[in-house]
Amino acid sequence: MQNAARVGAAAVLLAWGVLGLAEVAAAREAPPAPGFVPGRSVTQSPPLSGEIAAAGRMLRAHDGVWSDEPASCSRGLQGPASGPRLRALAAASAATPTRSLFEAAALLRACGTAAGAPALGVQDDHLPTVPLRQIPTRLDLVRASGTSVTRADIFWSKVAPTEPADPTDPGDPAYRWARLDAIVTGLRSRDITPVLSTYNAPAWAAGGRGPLRGTPVNANIPDADAFADFMQALATRYSGSYRPAGTGSPLPAVEHFELWNEPNQKLFLSPQGSDGHMVALNAYIAMVRAAYPAVKSVRPGATVIVGALGSGGDARAWRDGLRTADVPLDAFSQHLYPRAAPLRPTSTYPSWSSLPEIVTVLDEWRPGLQLYVTEAGYTTRTSPFRPPGSSVSEWEQAAYLGDILDVPLVRRGEVAAVIWFNLQDNAHWPAGLLRENGAPKPSFTTFA
Repeated sequence: MQNAARVGAAAVLLAWGVLGLAEVAAAREAPPAPGFVPGRSVTQSPPLSGEIAAAGRMLRAHDGVWSDEPASCSRGLQGPASGPRLRALAAASAATPTRSLFEAAALLRACGTAAGAPALGVQDDHLPTVPLRQIPTRLDLVRASGTSVTRADIFWSKVAPTEPADPTDPGDPAYRWARLDAIVTGLRSRDITPVLSTYNAPAWAAGGRGPLRGTPVNANIPDADAFADFMQALATRYSGSYRPAGTGSPLPAVEHFELWNEPNQKLFLSPQGSDGHMVALNAYIAMVRAAYPAVKSVRPGATVIVGALGSGGDARAWRDGLRTADVPLDAFSQHLYPRAAPLRPTSTYPSWSSLPEIVTVLDEWRPGLQLYVTEAGYTTRTSPFRPPGSSVSEWEQAAYLGDILDVPLVRRGEVAAVIWFNLQDNAHWPAGLLRENGAPKPSFTTFA
């Protein structure tokens, strides 16, 4: 409940207005925090505190009234806010010192809420698997959350089901880009910055070995050069200047590429070890050493993110192993799924309490090396992939999400981005901002 006051009345609207009238009944399953009345103007809401930078103006919340003052605005990973939508919002804010919750929430979505805070994003794990026709609807749900950044999984095996004759050429006929083109183009048209995470090797790149029966991801270690060739094709296709055959407009640019997902987990890279040797770690080091220069050869300014280490799988040893090998990278990523609340001290690694250790190691490795938390979350019911007793209530989840931004290193801006996983519950990972039926949890309004 303490977190609800910080969320503010403007964010509450997103659970009632942005999702559309058809979902209002479902939204009532998760009632708004006491004292907030959906649909009323800000002047009719409880007093708010704090300042929110938005579209070149400052909306100062004081005694429940929003007024305008000059200010600057940043969009986390995207740089200064711009575009006709933001200019229109700025003009509206200049003309009207008091606005509806809808307008205030739109301004909140248009801009980060604190100059030093990280980009706060959410990932929709449905995007790699839903039918193509459903992608616009999924992207609309991502947009409704208010996020300005998202992480998107790329299943390499789906983009390249058969071996290309020229794997560095994104125009090779073996490639199947339709899904990814729709995702990237759709995200950019919605002013959302994508972070592309590539994993799940095709069998032809993994010695002819495919995924185990009943598992969707091929965890077999791929050939490092094949991975590098695909990453070069990927970076070329989303360079901002690549025009697919038969089209006149170039595809949008992507600036952030993450190399694999949780390579320290046997579900994603296997075998992990043999006869005391860290087989997967050594393989991943080779993959990074091949893929990093491949991306940079066509996109020298892109951010290549290395690590994406899962909470288990000896994450500390993997971190130190990557540092000892001095792999090339622009940023390091760690996933955080601790049982402890963000502001509760714990000796568990990795956790929010271990961020100072991680940042110290990264600074010793390369001063100023950026840290991304590309997955974080708290599950709200029992899950086969979480230890017993690790789930929290929906209201605790909302409070913990807000508390993440109060973790000292996060608050000071020493974490570049925090991406919540996931947007919507599924049977295996119920950490969504939405329930499986699409109704918002309290964490949805906290996130917004």
